[in-house]
Amino acid sequence: MHKNQTICAISLVLTAFLLGCSATEYLGTNVQQPADNQTLALSIDASTYESLLETTPSHIKGEIEGILNIEASVIMPSRIENVAGFACQRIPLKPEQVIPLYYKETTPSLKDLEKPDLPRYICNSEEGDLSFGTGSLYYCSAAFSKKRYEIALLSINGNRSYADAFGQETVSFASPMEATSEVASRIKELGISTVGTPEAYALSAQALNRLAEENRKSTPFEDLFKISREDYDHVYTAADEAYVVRMRVGAGGVPVTMSSYEDSKSGRYHAGSSIEAWVTRNGVVRLSVFEGITDPEFDRVDARIIPVDEALRLAADKYKDVISDTMLDIREIRLEYVARPHDESYEHTYYALAWYLSPGFDAEKYLRSIRVDALTGEVF
Repeated sequence: MHKNQTICAISLVLTAFLLGCSATEYLGTNVQQPADNQTLALSIDASTYESLLETTPSHIKGEIEGILNIEASVIMPSRIENVAGFACQRIPLKPEQVIPLYYKETTPSLKDLEKPDLPRYICNSEEGDLSFGTGSLYYCSAAFSKKRYEIALLSINGNRSYADAFGQETVSFASPMEATSEVASRIKELGISTVGTPEAYALSAQALNRLAEENRKSTPFEDLFKISREDYDHVYTAADEAYVVRMRVGAGGVPVTMSSYEDSKSGRYHAGSSIEAWVTRNGVVRLSVFEGITDPEFDRVDARIIPVDEALRLAADKYKDVISDTMLDIREIRLEYVARPHDESYEHTYYALAWYLSPGFDAEKYLRSIRVDALTGEVF
């Protein structure tokens, strides 16, 4: 049961201060704004999720005992329906369910990769290519080629995001609501559990040409191996305009992490969950689903969520004998669901509510992220 009021305070060499909240459903209201450069106790009220959301800083800067170097945004769901983990099934996509959704005029060739433990199918026809199986799907229309966009998108996810590059852009063939609605209907047909508001980025011809020109100046054709000369020199027109729509897999108001990791306890690799679609004048022309889930069964518990400062202390205690010469950078902290080993079956997975301590996009390939179970305190 919840206590009437639980105030978690730990003394760390931290600086916690308020940053303006971006337009995302997953960022809390976060009201604390202590002074810089002082030893302080973060007084976070964890008696209810509402109070936890209200009293957790949106940004934390500082270090813990020479182990963690923290300069991180703190991202939390705006609501949680169940303060609990859940078991679920990765969406079991079958040929009879999926093929009619993507092939209206032709009967595609179907290849069964014959993997009993991980069913996987590949379809091809003049309408497009489709591969799907347990938890994942990829479709690309024959009339669409993402390669044409590669020179314009060369810096996306490198030194800039879709939001940075296209956040203010518009296109004429559809509104953002129309584009996201079309993608949402496809995801609903597949039965995948999602949370939050979809993000839609309008790739206008003007923005695509501006980015392509910037990238050509910084990266000569000779340095690129996967872009043809024709695509490198391509001038974008209204016919090339598109939306990139992103949705979050999740349940009970909380997203499943998009980050992949190896569980330190079991050694089992877990891929992140994501949904991305391209929408043009021809509709949804490209769709990627990774680790889609369905029918979550939540634990029947009445639990308290460990505050972020306590999670940081637990992480530091866990790694104090491992990290020595170099501190581990923490650049983003997210409260989300993270897959844990459940049984030997790939189709069934358990998702724990956890604080995901990330070194950031650039470092995540090289530095190990840390996850702290937000209900039990286990570091994994």
